[in-house]
Amino acid sequence: MLDWLSTEFITKCWSVKQLHKTSMLSQTYRMSSDARNGAANAIDPDNDLSWRQNLRRLEAESLPDTILSISGQLDSKMGGRGFFPRLTGEVLAGQSRPGLDWEISEKDELSRRSIYAFVRRTMPGPMLDIFDYSNTTSPLSERPVTTVAPQALLLLNDAFMQEQAKAFADRLGREAALAVEA
Repeated sequence: MLDWLSTEFITKCWSVKQLHKTSMLSQTYRMSSDARNGAANAIDPDNDLSWRQNLRRLEAESLPDTILSISGQLDSKMGGRGFFPRLTGEVLAGQSRPGLDWEISEKDELSRRSIYAFVRRTMPGPMLDIFDYSNTTSPLSERPVTTVAPQALLLLNDAFMQEQAKAFADRLGREAALAVEA
């Protein structure tokens, strides 16, 4: 497979973009993580033969985007100025110059993808921080993946999560009403 990919890479004029496209459109890349295949589970329950995609946790940057998408609140507008995530007074007060230059973004701006969020090296947002955001002070070859109680507590108690849960419930109510009318 690596030989074939190498040949494709050379054939496509060394285009990394084309290599990514080829990989992402492959059946292997798009495999499901669904483990409800009785025969395969009986033969290879640990997935040593790679008959399905192994489950992986979302990265810190993808988690809020996915939550916004599910709730129907994601603003997929591309480009433009970034936004300042909401930070609690405690987080801002812990800085050497508390709150200085940290603006308050409008509510609609907070629904943009995480890639547009301003992040200071010394104060990533709580969701990014607790879900293993990349180290902003020094490069790492591999990002750590932890599973700790504060992650569950943040998902239950965070104001952002509460807002998105309400938006999701409202969305379900609207869609259910439309389904009944049809």
